[in-house]
Amino acid sequence: MQSPAMTAEKLSDALRAELPHMFGRDGGYFIEAVRHGGARVRRKYHKTSLRPGGTLSGATMMELADVAMYVAVLGSIGWVPLAVTTNLNINFLLSPLSAISWRMCG
Repeated sequence: MQSPAMTAEKLSDALRAELPHMFGRDGGYFIEAVRHGGARVRRKYHKTSLRPGGTLSGATMMELADVAMYVAVLGSIGWVPLAVTTNLNINFLLSPLSAISWRMCG
């Protein structure tokens, strides 16, 4: 298996310098792991990320997916800070609460 071009630590340092509002101490994004072709990124919880009903908002999930892909790409190809997402598609399923309500009414 191919090694990543950048380690999680080096990538975290570079992103902290480039995007301190996201990867800085209070930014909320944390790179947990990087491998060639993948990454695990965590986002700090904040109650403003919830939608009515207490589920995580779709916008928050898409943002995290976009950031995780950016980290995975940089981890695989090396430091190219102007790399961009060209397409992102997520199909949202019913939330657990919606599924229960739908089953009870349907």
